Amino acid sequence: MHYEIREPLEDESDEMGRVHVKAWATTYGGIVSEQYIRTLSVEAHAEDWKQRIISSADFVRVATLEGRIVGLVHTCFARTVPVEFSHEFLGELNSIYVVKEYHRLGIGRALFDGGVHWLKTSGINSMFLWVIDSNPAKHFYERMHGIPIVRKQIPFAEKVVEGIGYGWRSL
Repeated sequence: MHYEIREPLEDESDEMGRVHVKAWATTYGGIVSEQYIRTLSVEAHAEDWKQRIISSADFVRVATLEGRIVGLVHTCFARTVPVEFSHEFLGELNSIYVVKEYHRLGIGRALFDGGVHWLKTSGINSMFLWVIDSNPAKHFYERMHGIPIVRKQIPFAEKVVEGIGYGWRSL
């Protein structure tokens, strides 16, 4: 299967919202309540993605396969890095989602690499991200050479969970 990584069009934000919710629900199903998952709003996430596209200040890309969006990535200058690490980590992988049926095809890696490339060409050579400990995607970040830097309790989906801050000191 051949996929393409490209800039999204503003009118694709609805499809991006659907992908975001679908990927989120399959990733966190069993970790958070089904009731909470049912409250996820495609429309709200579509609007968030639309604003990211319009602002063009950050790196936003989609992965398409057979004309359908199957993955998303958002990379930006650091926003949620803990203060004690703010001098070390200047970039952030804000979000990366790939629909489960398309895992293990290299799409996540291509989206990740695109975000890293954008940071490097923007003069940023380090990156940070938060992931909850029970998220199986943490193993993907470890394969991408992310190092657990900090652990703390974080609010997530109407509860408090163990969060892991992964860092890349040299991209």
